[in-house]
Amino acid sequence: MPGPKFAILTATHEGTFDYLPYCIESARAQVIDGPDQYTYQHVIVSDGSERAWEYTKAEAERDSRIVPVYLEENQGQVAALRAGELALINASLDALHSRGEHVNETYPNYFIVVDGDDGLTPTALSDYSETSRQQWKTTGTIPGVMFGQAVIIDEHGKTLDDVPHIPGYNNIPDTSDVDSFLAHMKVCNHLPSKPAFHWEFFHLSRIPPMINGERVVCVDWLLALSGLKMCRIKQQPISGYVHMPTATSYYRVRSGQASLSESANGAWERERVALVNGEFDPFAPESGAILEACQTLGLTPSRLALREMMAFETRGLPSS
Repeated sequence: MPGPKFAILTATHEGTFDYLPYCIESARAQVIDGPDQYTYQHVIVSDGSERAWEYTKAEAERDSRIVPVYLEENQGQVAALRAGELALINASLDALHSRGEHVNETYPNYFIVVDGDDGLTPTALSDYSETSRQQWKTTGTIPGVMFGQAVIIDEHGKTLDDVPHIPGYNNIPDTSDVDSFLAHMKVCNHLPSKPAFHWEFFHLSRIPPMINGERVVCVDWLLALSGLKMCRIKQQPISGYVHMPTATSYYRVRSGQASLSESANGAWERERVALVNGEFDPFAPESGAILEACQTLGLTPSRLALREMMAFETRGLPSS
């Protein structure tokens, strides 16, 4: 059986356009040891940026692994990532209807959210693939969430020792207990690296675009928290989270970027508290507004249909 299939989801806008080539090349530079080790698709959502859309379309013409998606107006990262995921759902359903391929053969096993100004280290996907394989060999389960360390860089690509506004960014506890991990995350208030979420966690998690009237700014952080919470109640064959000591991503700190000022106002803390206090349900069904947005994008809003067509017992199991 082939190795895992990854979907790298990137939402890019005018503010990160200059770094988009770096992000794309970091995906192309992935080390692949064999044809069945893993495969990936890079879904790039141009969130209100005409320049990014034109550039992404040109890149997709020479690289079939790139899936371009266009939003005419900047709708924020949550809406952009959702549009990217729906594009993959639509593509899988199209493959089912036109070529008779099973959805399992086309839909990703893991999703990785990579911002338009960030990137993956060359061995990120091979490390995630091998980690998934090893857990399957030893326990008969596959990880629900995988993540490693981050290499922190500035706007010029120079390596930094730490993230100024997130002290302890890479200080991850050596624990397999989810509650202990969540307690640590409460202290450092951020998730390092770019986690690989099993498709079901990503698929089920419904992070809202706004919380208490303010735009969500740290989507991957909330996805990871909801996924980790899900790990505690999920039954086999999907089980737990894995922290790898290797570097899997580049996290760029830019002077003047929104997160620097927003973090000072406690955005991450507000979003975390909202999740913990149950102010929104990350596993709630689609709302009417989301279904309407799907129709506007011309995408198939059939998450339940996709779920029913996928053979859960064999989804995402690495080759032996």
